[in-house]
Amino acid sequence: MEKQEIADIKSARKAYDELVANRLKKAPEGKSEYLTDSWIPVDRLYTPADIEGTDYLKDIGFPGEYPFTRGLFPNGYRGRTWNKRQVAGYGTVEETNRLWKYLISQGQTALTAVISGTAGATMVNADTDDPMLLGYGPERGYVKTDTVADWETAFDGIDLDKVNVHIPMDQFQSLAFFIAAAENKGYSRKTLRGSIQGKIRMILYPENKGNPYIDMAEFTAREMDNFNTFCVDTRNIRDGGLTAVQEIAFGIAVGMEGITEIMKRGIDVDRIAPKAQFYVNSGPDIFEEAAKFRAMRRMWARVMKEKFGAKDPLSWRMRAGVQTLGPAMQVQQPFNNIVRGAFCGLGAVLGGVQSLSIQTFDEALAIPSEFAQVLALRTAQIIEHETGVTRVVDPLGGSYYVEWLTNKLEEEAQKIIDKLEELGGVCKINGANWFYQQMMASAVRYQREMDNGERVVVGVNKYQMDENDAKARFSPEVRKYDSTIRQRQIDRLNKVRRERDNAKVEQHKKILYETFLSGENMMPAVIDAAKAYVTSGEVTQMLVKARGVQYGPGRPHDVEGALFYY
Repeated sequence: MEKQEIADIKSARKAYDELVANRLKKAPEGKSEYLTDSWIPVDRLYTPADIEGTDYLKDIGFPGEYPFTRGLFPNGYRGRTWNKRQVAGYGTVEETNRLWKYLISQGQTALTAVISGTAGATMVNADTDDPMLLGYGPERGYVKTDTVADWETAFDGIDLDKVNVHIPMDQFQSLAFFIAAAENKGYSRKTLRGSIQGKIRMILYPENKGNPYIDMAEFTAREMDNFNTFCVDTRNIRDGGLTAVQEIAFGIAVGMEGITEIMKRGIDVDRIAPKAQFYVNSGPDIFEEAAKFRAMRRMWARVMKEKFGAKDPLSWRMRAGVQTLGPAMQVQQPFNNIVRGAFCGLGAVLGGVQSLSIQTFDEALAIPSEFAQVLALRTAQIIEHETGVTRVVDPLGGSYYVEWLTNKLEEEAQKIIDKLEELGGVCKINGANWFYQQMMASAVRYQREMDNGERVVVGVNKYQMDENDAKARFSPEVRKYDSTIRQRQIDRLNKVRRERDNAKVEQHKKILYETFLSGENMMPAVIDAAKAYVTSGEVTQMLVKARGVQYGPGRPHDVEGALFYY
């Protein structure tokens, strides 16, 4: 836009502001200041003058082209929409298998497989009958897996050549047991599609060679063409209180450090980066969330091209899988959460994400019910088919507000990244502690605003209902925990122990120990052990014996404690 046009707009804006000022004398606005959910002050109106320095081709461009601000694909969702995946799994592996099949029959196109050897209790696997898991395992609704037999049952009858599987844990046993189960069923690891979630563990431990989390990334980069090597998890830490700005900064910072560590194994950046994926959150502030994904894509593209020197355009693309914001789901009047989930999902879609899981309305009450899972899936399908947002690529692109906000989010996130680099990185204790303080400050400020009514949450601090009336009108039935599940899983485990070839198991345990001790990539040995029905807990025992207690159950790294134990 010509300088004279900008000058004319600024002049006209002054007249507009005077008009508004006169009006406000008679009818004041509701607030003295309006802020996004990240507390970014926003004006009442945006014009081309607010994005005066933006170069369209350099900073925004076209969809499918660097810097990917407007999306990864030239035709957006017209060719293919996002993967619809609910975070599903509860009770036993049999129950989970039935639920997965049902959701697939209802139009779900991918799985987030919430089954693990950790039962949500530890960072490294232990078996169900380990006393340390009492109170944290299946009796709390977690799906516990101990052997490859459990994984085989969970995926029974599911076509793994067609279904993308995200494993939302970062334990190497989970990936190894999944591969072993798939190969036992006749699938090739080369054709398996999906990803395994990585927090920051690959960057935490001092060693590179022998680090199990880097082993996973190296193994998938070399052996699994369709499986994402490196998944940066910002979603879970966002639930701890991060703003959208902090989430961008954390994701980019961890992504850079993770790529750097994997490259130390001699893997070229253009081999790693196209297989990187981000697991991101999406909150209810629709415009800020849409702008967040646009800013994050642009920042990642520039980092990979300019800082890491990646040559392959696929390396510049930031692919985002999304689960909507958990803390947005409220206990009070929980049916209101259906609407919240829809808006959180809409913001993600307007931001151009690649997969979407919408939180269920009963998320704040219990393990999600089957009814709530299907309703959340239907919400994503309604966004796809009935809202019209998939007809146009990046429909918010060109909005003066959205373009300004995209620029602002990038600017603020870059300040945080610069500070983290000054402190040695987000995965060093100084950087982690500083970042943790920022997260806690945001969480406290958010809660304080809710408590004093400055931030309205419908049904919680405004438009409340009498408790009995609320229960009658807004309370669904919640899934009850089955107290027998833990013992049933222990019975399954003991059956496998009785029927397996225990001499062969001991051979594989010896191989595991030697592999762990040598620092070789452990994935092939763990996959082979899984096929021999070595348990997750036994793998852990060999790792601790060879490498030390820092890899034992319930022993998070100090940085992990700072960032994830909120």
